[in-house]
Amino acid sequence: MKLRRHRTEAAAGAPTPAARTTRHHLRYAGLAGVVAVASFAVAGIAGHPHGSLNEKLVVWIGGVLFIVSAVVAVRLTAGEAYEALGSRTDASHAGIIRWLITIFGYLVILLCSLGIFGVPIHQLLVGGAVTGVVIGIAAQQSLGNVFAGVLLLLSRPFSIGDAIIVRNGSINGPLEGTVSSMSMTYVNLLTDDGPLSVPNAVMLASAVGPLPGLGYRRRSRVTLETPQELREQRETRERRAREERAARERAAREEREAREAREAREAREADR
Repeated sequence: MKLRRHRTEAAAGAPTPAARTTRHHLRYAGLAGVVAVASFAVAGIAGHPHGSLNEKLVVWIGGVLFIVSAVVAVRLTAGEAYEALGSRTDASHAGIIRWLITIFGYLVILLCSLGIFGVPIHQLLVGGAVTGVVIGIAAQQSLGNVFAGVLLLLSRPFSIGDAIIVRNGSINGPLEGTVSSMSMTYVNLLTDDGPLSVPNAVMLASAVGPLPGLGYRRRSRVTLETPQELREQRETRERRAREERAARERAAREEREAREAREAREAREADR
């Protein structure tokens, strides 16, 4: 009876253990988010960082509980987003989404925590704006690669395992290779001359398309081939197709000759 019930549930599309785990993690993330919101509200309403001892205790207890629960909610949400997107897209793309969710969540937690403990946020915002401008100017190329990686994630002109050709004047002509991995700053290509890392900003500003005669191959693979290996594989397939076609034509010709010879022999026998 148990075996029959399990088979019935599987046939009816019962959730797999991985799906049940995902639901549990999402439920825990929602619960942690509710606790964080409640702690933030209680600390802001019933507590005061410069009030009486009881109000200070409320602020500190509520603030600590808010930070812990909010961090748990952000980490669980980012992890589930990575798992959900990783099964549908590349792991590198899912990693970028997880990174963005984590950074944004931690930034919100930091600002809310400063508000709970009575730290003047406007002064920090002014100082952070000035610091951000200085850092942005100093790390312009690195930040450009990061934002270009996000745009490549959204547009998805290619995926891991695709044999592509990149046309850009800054890299001295066309560049052919197979995409082996993608990160926040670089796209790694497997070329005939070996592995090559191309900045995301260069890839975004380039004309990218499939190699002639090969096309995109959107599937996960354990091993990657260089463009020369892909061409050799295509030539091998074409040569085998020609050999098979020639063998069929030869077999058909021999069969036709045998039939003609048999008909001629039968005609001579009939004349006798």
